[in-house]
Amino acid sequence: MATGTRDRSSRAAESRARSPRARSLDLGEAARAGTLLPATLSRNSSVSVSADMPRLEQIRRVGCHLLYQYGYAGMTMRQIAAHLHIKAASLYYHFPSKQDILFDLMYDTAFALMEGLLRIVDPDKDSAVDVQAQLDAAIRWHVLFHTQKREEAFVSHSELRSLTPQNLKSILRVRQDYDTVFAYLLQRCQETGVLPKRDTSVVRNAILTMCTATAGWFNPAGKLTADQVADQICDLVWFGLLRVSAPPAKTLHRAHLGPVGEGSWFRDALQNHPAPAPEAKSSPILELLGKLKDAKIKEIQRQKANQSK
Repeated sequence: MATGTRDRSSRAAESRARSPRARSLDLGEAARAGTLLPATLSRNSSVSVSADMPRLEQIRRVGCHLLYQYGYAGMTMRQIAAHLHIKAASLYYHFPSKQDILFDLMYDTAFALMEGLLRIVDPDKDSAVDVQAQLDAAIRWHVLFHTQKREEAFVSHSELRSLTPQNLKSILRVRQDYDTVFAYLLQRCQETGVLPKRDTSVVRNAILTMCTATAGWFNPAGKLTADQVADQICDLVWFGLLRVSAPPAKTLHRAHLGPVGEGSWFRDALQNHPAPAPEAKSSPILELLGKLKDAKIKEIQRQKANQSK
């Protein structure tokens, strides 16, 4: 009987290996783009949508929740339609397939996380105090995003294998850009003497992996709020990982983010870190933001073209 079990496991592994979608994800490439581990799944949750919410947003909300509960393989378009009490035709008008729903969710999540980070970075403020405050805010941003957008975070980090090769390439590109910007903050801290000279990729991966993991264990009903968790993780990074004697918590006021709302929440969350104006002097960070916005516009145009077919 044990032999039969091993044979079935072996056949299943071979089947996955032959799958084009399984082969589409290079684990090395994903790791380089990642520093983002899958969260721990918890199905003790529900989703609700209001009647006045736009249909597209309703589909996105329910689709995200069902992907979180059942995974890409287990979620169906019929489940979404049944949950919203709509006909399949209405659903397919907005999203031709569940692959489109998955990509829409993962791209928006990655882009929102990236945009929040870009709101923090200010290339014109390069004093030791300024760059230290920016890195501290970036760490808090990553924690708060993953504690308050747990379902989106889980799906984004656990369903990479389910993306088509083209969609996977788009997501990995944004995630690689995020890693690049975060490494840029670390390098500035090293250049100003805030941090000792170390391999930035190792430090970046250690920080982001720890912050990302909060999506799996943070409990909104627990004794600590998301802000309190973010404070403790920031102190842990500064005191423990980076071994800095005076972290920003002791010298600077940390702005606390309120509860995540709807719509443009990630644009309003970091009120103390406004986005640099397009007219500002050229910098790699501003150029990257422009590329991301152009990519977003092209993706929206592509989705509209698919919907009109």
